[in-house]
Amino acid sequence: VLLLYKARSRANYGKMSTGVAFCDHWSGPCRKIGGAIEGIPGGCEDAGIYQSPTSGVFRIVLHCGCSYLTVYSDDGINWMVTKAGPIPFCEVVWNDGTNGTLSTRQRPKWLRAKNGTVLALLTGAASKGMHGSDTFTMAQEVLP
Repeated sequence: VLLLYKARSRANYGKMSTGVAFCDHWSGPCRKIGGAIEGIPGGCEDAGIYQSPTSGVFRIVLHCGCSYLTVYSDDGINWMVTKAGPIPFCEVVWNDGTNGTLSTRQRPKWLRAKNGTVLALLTGAASKGMHGSDTFTMAQEVLP
């Protein structure tokens, strides 16, 4: 089992990091592998992970406020941040063609088909002045 975890600095509680641990069984115990994944800014969190059924590559998406960051690994141990860096994703175009600005998008998770391919990115979202300012789950199609 590959486990991603979020850690916080005791000296600076607002500084977060993402680490990796492995377990022989889902119930544990788990062993940390190395330290924090290098290159992830301290405000990024809530890692969503999947492994490509065709290439075997692991992919992580994290939210960094109103941006997202992707990280990948061939083995689950050595991780690389994509060159694009954090990408804004709170400016949206709704199905009816209108534009909107979300106040937050967080907890990104991959929606996968039975064969393991990714269909969409799911995020918790909230908007100011739209949809009654309620929170909702947003599904965004992922291009192949």
